[in-house]
Amino acid sequence: MEPNQRYYERRALEETKAAARAVTPEGKERHRQLAEGFRKRAQECSQVAQSWPYRGNAAPALDALSK
Repeated sequence: MEPNQRYYERRALEETKAAARAVTPEGKERHRQLAEGFRKRAQECSQVAQSWPYRGNAAPALDALSK
């Protein structure tokens, strides 16, 4: 399963590419807005992940928990 942050980053990139391919100015602007929204959500997900207390820390050994 794809993490939320990676999903939003991927979608932002897809919308940026779609903006480059868009024919009308309205289409370009709409895809840019979507890309910016996905970038913002990706950034929010990364901030939440950094605040998670166990991120990057190994779980304590079971014998340490029993003391």
